[in-house]
Amino acid sequence: MIIEVLRTKPTLYNENKDISKTIENLTKEMGISIGSEFRRTCETSPDAEEAVERWIGLFQVLQEFDKKPWFRKFMTVLSEPSIKASLFGYKQKVYLSLIVGYFDCGTDIYALYIMYMLSLYIDFRWNFGYILTNLILQLIVVLMQTQGLPLRTILLELLSVWLFIKPALDAHRFVNGININPNALLSNMAEMILGKCSELFAEAIPCGLHQMKVWIQSGDMPLYIAISILISAASIGYTSALISYNFDTSREYRKKNKRFYG
Repeated sequence: MIIEVLRTKPTLYNENKDISKTIENLTKEMGISIGSEFRRTCETSPDAEEAVERWIGLFQVLQEFDKKPWFRKFMTVLSEPSIKASLFGYKQKVYLSLIVGYFDCGTDIYALYIMYMLSLYIDFRWNFGYILTNLILQLIVVLMQTQGLPLRTILLELLSVWLFIKPALDAHRFVNGININPNALLSNMAEMILGKCSELFAEAIPCGLHQMKVWIQSGDMPLYIAISILISAASIGYTSALISYNFDTSREYRKKNKRFYG
């Protein structure tokens, strides 16, 4: 099993294989299947402890190994290189969502410029209002999360919203476990997801729908508006999937409701 864990290219895991529930009946083939699943678990986990926790939960026989005091610590150390070497692991998914979100924001701002230049002032005001609403909601989240912190820190956090760097700060703090306020109302994951929901429901969805209306009604609209709509749709889909993925793989939520989160 450990040899399979250390392989650069692990054997494909066979989900249909009958895995023994006791150490005494564990065979070499079963060990290979269990070890090959370890790499996949690492690639979809935010950190080493989470990866080992999920992996042990997959096989009852591993829970027997887990009774030994050295096993979990040993596997946690082994999981760290796999997580760092993952080309498209948990952290990369979060940062990709961040990049897609910034592309969406950039195209929405440029769409504002096109609407203004084409004298579509009513549509311009609507889309500007969507973006402003998103910023206001993020400001409220910042005020909730920075209670009790020095005034300078609160002002810098508020400034990050107006500079459009708050999503990047949220993603960085979440994937690296950085907590600037121990007494914050929300966890790093909840704060990031709340910011993503604000982007979705206050900006991406309404902007995309409004731009689609403008594009359909105006026969001479630039092709760029259609591209902006497609990017908004991609942002909505990927961000929604990531939010669901974060909840489904969260150790905290899986402990609270194993039947729902697995």
